Amino acid sequence: MWDDLVYARGSYYNKRTVDLITSVTLPSSAGFSSYKDNVGEISNKGFELDLRINPVRTRDWNLVMNLNLAHNKNRIEKISNSMKAYNEKSHRHVPSESGIQRS
Repeated sequence: MWDDLVYARGSYYNKRTVDLITSVTLPSSAGFSSYKDNVGEISNKGFELDLRINPVRTRDWNLVMNLNLAHNKNRIEKISNSMKAYNEKSHRHVPSESGIQRS
């Protein structure tokens, strides 16, 4: 009678990624086109829950209800000095919403 009536599953993860290597493009005047840089660390945390209920089962039809709930949080834990400098430089020339440039 209770066979396959309710099914539940849950999972949780907590992952930290270090040594995020990326290729940084350089102007042609630098003498080479790019170099590899370690730009930082990130963390990913979250959970997922699945619930399936089969409350009505007859010979002719079934009623099945599924519920899925998930949450994920990504966070930059550490950023390299070169990436900080790149972000600061690129934001100097971008107008803000008010139309006033940052200096």
